[in-house]
Amino acid sequence: MYIRSLHLLLCKDIVEITTLSYLFYWWLHWLKQDKQKQLSLYFYGYSLFWAACSLGNLTTLLTCIEYTAPYTIILFILIHQKNLQRNFISLFKVKPAQKTDIDWLQEIVRFCLQANGNISILIEHQNSLNNLLSINVPMHTQISTQLLQFLYHSSDFNAKHYILIDTQGNILGIDVTWQKPLALTGINENESTKASYYLMNSDAFMLQYNHQNRLFTIIMKEHIYTNLTTAQVLQSITHYLASSENKKGPKNEAPYISSDQQQPHA
Repeated sequence: MYIRSLHLLLCKDIVEITTLSYLFYWWLHWLKQDKQKQLSLYFYGYSLFWAACSLGNLTTLLTCIEYTAPYTIILFILIHQKNLQRNFISLFKVKPAQKTDIDWLQEIVRFCLQANGNISILIEHQNSLNNLLSINVPMHTQISTQLLQFLYHSSDFNAKHYILIDTQGNILGIDVTWQKPLALTGINENESTKASYYLMNSDAFMLQYNHQNRLFTIIMKEHIYTNLTTAQVLQSITHYLASSENKKGPKNEAPYISSDQQQPHA
């Protein structure tokens, strides 16, 4: 009976010692992964200090260490996790992502010329139009002719509504309409005049494409420029954006269109 009890006691001791040894080894191996602060060395020092207090019968210090041990372990975990996350993220930031070289203005003009219907595109610059618009299909993706054509032929596209983009080269949504009702109902009858009303206090603008005559209309603030060719559109919008970036120039300057090409419509 005594031998059997001793055998069971030895088995329990072996299981406990093996489990604790494995956990201790795993803990030290995990701490050793941190190459920045060498937390494993700090833990060795902490353990040796604990052992010295125990051997020296330093009751007060030993009591403090035993009560604060869980918090100390949590502190090791937090420091170690923070360092690992920083090192992991740095692996992906060694070489910054290359910005895609894309001329969004040429992309949308090319898309319009390939479309078989009229297109209306609202273009945000520095001012957001979110408080004026209802975006039925919101998105945020880079402009490409292929994507625009895909959206144009999708069931969510409504030719009577607008495509919303920004001057950073992103598509922000399709099936976009004006949200606020107009006080003057007569303006609703003309899309260009209505857009001019909404864009009056914004640096955003609208580009409309007429499929029948393959010409464009630009609406900026109270100005409406009609029957513009592709070259005029590219020149005008490029000049407008360059002027708005120039701090010395007048804010929200109208696009540059030569006198023989400019056709304002009130």
